[in-house]
Amino acid sequence: MRQAYPFLTMEQMLKKLNCNDKVFNLSESKAPPIFKNKFIMEDKADLSKLVDEFFANNPEPNDDLLHAFADKNKVSPHELETEVYKTLSKYITGKAFKHGNDPDKDFDAEQLAAGIKVEKEHTDNELIAKAIAKSHLAENKSYYKLLQSAGL
Repeated sequence: MRQAYPFLTMEQMLKKLNCNDKVFNLSESKAPPIFKNKFIMEDKADLSKLVDEFFANNPEPNDDLLHAFADKNKVSPHELETEVYKTLSKYITGKAFKHGNDPDKDFDAEQLAAGIKVEKEHTDNELIAKAIAKSHLAENKSYYKLLQSAGL
């Protein structure tokens, strides 16, 4: 038989969790009572910084490490994982780069191909290489011709 989960007020939950009420709040959603005691970070920028910190200190992470990190920082593992997926998606789709989502037709095809080849020296991911190349080409349409001329 499932255990009943009583609804606690925000104050009661924060006291029980020993949390600072300026950092956490409880979900005010219409979720069933079993979910009403979830706590989430108010400032998504702080959550994004935690993701950066986690990956900087865990270059080969796994789910257990992420959950332990979430617990240590008093963050819902679900919220942290969601932010990880958002961050990963930004890089994979090129949205993390200033011109990563600019249409290919906005760039010289030969220069873009050369740029992808050069940037693949830094990453195995073609989408990321393309986004980096687009950022360079947006600043200078002949960026990769100049690199080649300089012997780089």
